[in-house]
Amino acid sequence: MVSLDDAGKASYSFYRDGVADREVDAVQLNAACAAQPDLRVVVTGCLALVPEDAHTYQPWLQEQRAAGRLVVVDANLRPAIVPDMPTYRASVLAALRLADLVKVSDDDLCLLGFEHPDPLQAARALLDHTPARWIAVTLGPRGAALINRDGQTWRAAESQPVTVADTVGAGDCFLAGLLAALLERPAMQSVGHAGQLQLESSDIQAMLAHAIASASLCVMRTGCQPPTRQEVLQRLAEARLLHA
Repeated sequence: MVSLDDAGKASYSFYRDGVADREVDAVQLNAACAAQPDLRVVVTGCLALVPEDAHTYQPWLQEQRAAGRLVVVDANLRPAIVPDMPTYRASVLAALRLADLVKVSDDDLCLLGFEHPDPLQAARALLDHTPARWIAVTLGPRGAALINRDGQTWRAAESQPVTVADTVGAGDCFLAGLLAALLERPAMQSVGHAGQLQLESSDIQAMLAHAIASASLCVMRTGCQPPTRQEVLQRLAEARLLHA
């Protein structure tokens, strides 16, 4: 259930009993992945990271990483669903330690205990607590950043303010846009193991641009209405981003 404030920012409450994502186990997930020989990326996050489901999702992520697939975890914390925040935080961090690419918002960083006036500094501190190679940070109207393990940082933001209907689905559309662009990178087509993936600066900029365009189109609409690929490409052709 979604509630909106006057600025269109969403807050959520959840029904968690008898839902589909809790009717699977690690054996089923790994079998489903093994049946897809061309599978390159696995993604999870948010409600799957609660402590009660760690026995399902963490062994799956471990096996997928060992199999050479790119493991992506979106922290996307939902404190309203848990009675024990320290245990929940520990479970999320355990999942992030299995990721090649971590996605967080500036709010997530605070909830995980990585507070700093500069959220990018907080993100670098979180990256140091994981083996991940990249961390993507969403910054609301200030755009987003992608940081690699070497400390290099790429930032991008819309050059003009976006008219927000509401923020429902913005983070999900950002990550979907990021991964859609990643899958189109030449390096992703030729790499045999995620640990060997090398991205150029131009790759990172293209990924961020695609992700931000996807999220912008989402927030301009009421509810989570993910844009099509063609809509994203059209926005990229029409709207200018600021890169840093």
